[in-house]
Amino acid sequence: MPRALLTIIFDAMFALLLALPFAVGGCSLPYVAVDPRAVGVALVAEPPKGCEYKGLIATNFGDNMVSYSTNVENAQNDLKNKAAEAGFTHLLLGTPTQPESTALFGFEGCDNCVALDAQAFVCTGGK
Repeated sequence: MPRALLTIIFDAMFALLLALPFAVGGCSLPYVAVDPRAVGVALVAEPPKGCEYKGLIATNFGDNMVSYSTNVENAQNDLKNKAAEAGFTHLLLGTPTQPESTALFGFEGCDNCVALDAQAFVCTGGK
């Protein structure tokens, strides 16, 4: 096989390998921005008094090309976006955990995977 053809095949395989994490359904884009509607969602340290508890919301990120701490931020931003979409005003975040996952190509574990949940509340009257 001619050397030029081998180079083209290798380059194509390398490009496919680089694009694969973005094409696989379990992977996510590196950064999650806060939707403008979510800017008003408050993150609180304890359940807000006089507010109505609406339930638990959850998300997870990982198996991508960013750090664990960036995925924690992504998860927080995603929860704020989900809360805004659902009409929630306040979130009490849980503790981020690093779940076990099967990464691409059969390797066990995921160094940057994050699972995060939050209790969601609706507060009225400026609380």
